Amino acid sequence: MSGLWMEYEESGRLLSKGSYHLDRQTGDWQFWYLDGTDASSGRYNQGQTVGVWKYYYESGKLQRICEYDTEGKEKILNSWAPDGSVEVRDGKGHYRLYGDSSEVVLLEGAVSNGYRVRTWFSRYPGGSLKEEFLYRGEEMLVVSAWDPKGKQIVTNGFGDSVEYDSLGQKVFEAHYDNGKISGVTTTYYPNGNIYQSTQFEEGKATGMVTTYYLSGQKEMEGMMDEGTQVGEWKWWHEDGKKQGDQLFWEYEELIKIEKYENGELVETELK
Repeated sequence: MSGLWMEYEESGRLLSKGSYHLDRQTGDWQFWYLDGTDASSGRYNQGQTVGVWKYYYESGKLQRICEYDTEGKEKILNSWAPDGSVEVRDGKGHYRLYGDSSEVVLLEGAVSNGYRVRTWFSRYPGGSLKEEFLYRGEEMLVVSAWDPKGKQIVTNGFGDSVEYDSLGQKVFEAHYDNGKISGVTTTYYPNGNIYQSTQFEEGKATGMVTTYYLSGQKEMEGMMDEGTQVGEWKWWHEDGKKQGDQLFWEYEELIKIEKYENGELVETELK
């Protein structure tokens, strides 16, 4: 993906507008709700949110203003309740993310100097508890988690967390040790097939990542080291065969091109 991209609702109303470079969002982006009111706006750098972003309620009122550093770390500068009352001012206060009803708080916790601190809670749309987090410096630990029926599945940082969609279909599962994701996490398509499996160590993606097509055919595979892509990564067409040019990059520098025909490697060009 490259250049200007725009996404439209079926009626023709614009939903998002911004640019891509080498498949990554870049520059100024803007998003709208279905009725055309502002949803959010800000900048991307190589697919990462950077700088100041503004988020809005569907009513058009500001919901929060955040700032992101070059690594995507978030600072909550200011936030407001749906009625316009201030909840976080100049990086200090109690942040709340509301659901479709202002009576349901989906996420909340204390903010100091713009950062999340102490204990935070997330809730399901119906209002029941979903997760309890503890922010300790730059660490975020999952202390407790509950399934949609109220059964506790993570206790004191240990257990298996499973998430479901509105139809009850499993969409994600992971294991926690000492509050951090450990082992293989799995994300699922709505039909129950695996979308992606990722190896984690102490909360960071470290090891093999594999992504699949809806059909079950492997789409992508590669290694991660503490959240960073390393080594050689491979992509496949859905029929299992590579076709065309596969480009290899190292820190934004093109280092190699492999040319494939009907799944066979026919030429390698080193840069």
